[in-house]
Amino acid sequence: MADKFIQQLTHNNETFEQQWCSIAERLENLFNECNQKMKDIQGHKVKALDALADYVLSDSPSLKPFNMKFLFIERVAMLCATEPQPVLADLVRILQRILDQPNIFNEWHFSFIEEIYKKFEIGTRLSEEPSKNLIESILKSLQKKSFLIDSSYTECEDRWIDFFTYFMFSSGSYANNQLATEATMLAVRPAFQQFFGYAVQMSSKSNVWSKVAYLLQNALPNLFDSSASPADALAIIEDSDSSVSREFLRSLAKSYKDNVNRFKANFSHVLTIIERLVLANRVYDARDFMEETIDIHFKTAVDIGALVEMFIRVCGKVNVNTRGELCEQIIFSLSRTLENTKCNKKLAPLLFDFAIVILGLKVFEAPQCTQHILEKKEFFPWKDLAPRFGHVVRSCAVYDIIDDEDHFSHLHHLEGILQLTFERSKVCQNIVQATHNEALQAILRWLGPAKPIKKVQWCSHVYRMGRNMVDLIDQRQVTADVCGQLIEALHRRITKNKEDDNGDQTDDTHEEFCITLASKLADYIKKLKSLPQEVHRQIASFILAALALPLRRESGEESCARLMAKLIWFIIVLYIKNENEARFYEQCLKQIHSLAHEYNEEDFFQW
Repeated sequence: MADKFIQQLTHNNETFEQQWCSIAERLENLFNECNQKMKDIQGHKVKALDALADYVLSDSPSLKPFNMKFLFIERVAMLCATEPQPVLADLVRILQRILDQPNIFNEWHFSFIEEIYKKFEIGTRLSEEPSKNLIESILKSLQKKSFLIDSSYTECEDRWIDFFTYFMFSSGSYANNQLATEATMLAVRPAFQQFFGYAVQMSSKSNVWSKVAYLLQNALPNLFDSSASPADALAIIEDSDSSVSREFLRSLAKSYKDNVNRFKANFSHVLTIIERLVLANRVYDARDFMEETIDIHFKTAVDIGALVEMFIRVCGKVNVNTRGELCEQIIFSLSRTLENTKCNKKLAPLLFDFAIVILGLKVFEAPQCTQHILEKKEFFPWKDLAPRFGHVVRSCAVYDIIDDEDHFSHLHHLEGILQLTFERSKVCQNIVQATHNEALQAILRWLGPAKPIKKVQWCSHVYRMGRNMVDLIDQRQVTADVCGQLIEALHRRITKNKEDDNGDQTDDTHEEFCITLASKLADYIKKLKSLPQEVHRQIASFILAALALPLRRESGEESCARLMAKLIWFIIVLYIKNENEARFYEQCLKQIHSLAHEYNEEDFFQW
């Protein structure tokens, strides 16, 4: 019989090729005799196919078969595929005999699998009469394969991809003999869910599995709409954040949108999915998934604490180039929601930390998100949080290195954060105690040249921050030494402006910052009353330098230098205690007298 004949065939490639014509003829005759004389035709065909599998497995794996051997597989499969065909269970068993072999990229083995699957239309037959056990067994056999390759297997890898694409897992209109029809996948949903999970987990390592995962998602995006273990779908995405399709994510999100109990039960997995998507630089997909899950159930089923903790963690890990998208696409909306949603006050420290972490992202879009959270009304225990405001001020100040006036609409929120800090300090003085050092250091830095951006002056958003930063210096901590530092810094600033006639133009925000600081200095002097001689010397030098600059603008208004000198002069003259201190100001008086008499600046008579 055919099986006996196949068993005695030579394995030598050259000899087999020489004998091929007689082999083919003999096979034809044996099957004709079987069809005419035997009662158990199906049994005969099964034995022949088993013998063919034995032959394939017995061939040397190190030698690539000649073309005639591939024709041999095709011929035997064709002869066995005539009616009556072997029963489906036998065909699947024979297919798995080769499929379960360790070397999945053996072309000889692959040809056997491909021919058996195609000739007997195994996919079609399993789809017409879904057999759970047979389908599960095929999927489990495939799951045993890693489909990891080295460079020598690329051709066979391509053949596997084509086989899965156009036959077994195809979902296109051209598809035929596919196993992954919608009806079949729904009938054996748990098996396909498990299989898909494995495909996704392996997709980053294997081109074949990546293709399988893609094909299955297209075949049935709502594969996980129903599941004995709903977390399985979420776990799949946790394991493969970069290869899961948007269609699959939309389908999964919809299933949670429509089922609040399911959403509650798997909330931690939902958070993990969002985290993984963001860290895989899939911010837009994370946003869409969040809109259909978190946003829908925010007021009824969301653990705000866990959500915020997740985003604090994400902000610390997210790719630098993705930070802007994260703020713009996700955190902005979340910050508005948090601002307007009633929350347990126990969450206040966590939300405050979140606001600081967002600000620490150092992107244009971050400050407005921080401001929204901090503006949450009647929520934060400012007294308890006061020590953390130093961090807020420091985080705002580091935005001084941004050199881009085009983004003022975003950066003006820094000014808003500092203004809010000052407003809160009116009811909690411990806030300025915490902000003092950071504010002082920032102001001293901004009075100097903008070295980080290679300019003489800082950008306008920096000086806008500076006007508010001045209010965050704790007057209780201001000493004569602090006054001296600020005076010296102002002196260097106006001197630098004079030297750099060809440098940056002085803008209004810079001048407003300097005038605001001069006004505060006058308050500090008034509070201190008594100053060391060195500080008197510094003040006198500053006033002389200021009076040496143009005293009026082109419009006739008083210049910035003149206003600063006036603010400080009108105060310091009240606190000169003795002749030694007065001597420091002799040159100032001479200059004021000269300006009043020789330059007709009559208002200097009031000085």
